[in-house]
Amino acid sequence: PPNGEAFNLFCQRVLDAFAACLTHAEGGHTLIVTHAGVMRVILSEVLGLTWSSAYQIAIPVAGSFQLSLLPGHTPYLLSLNRGQPCAA
Repeated sequence: PPNGEAFNLFCQRVLDAFAACLTHAEGGHTLIVTHAGVMRVILSEVLGLTWSSAYQIAIPVAGSFQLSLLPGHTPYLLSLNRGQPCAA
């Protein structure tokens, strides 16, 4: 958006926060509640997608995903939730 944060700075801020969340998880489960832009940055980084590829994944209102990030294993997407339709 006009006068908005530069995309590369946004991505770095998201990835820094994501890394901090993983550090605090200490091998357990972590729930992160955020918006679709942040979700796409995380998916892009973890799964090795280009930004344009990640943008082709529909993340609707209340959408979610679950990743497996086990040490020593390749990260993979466990689930992608299509979300819930909004009441009209």
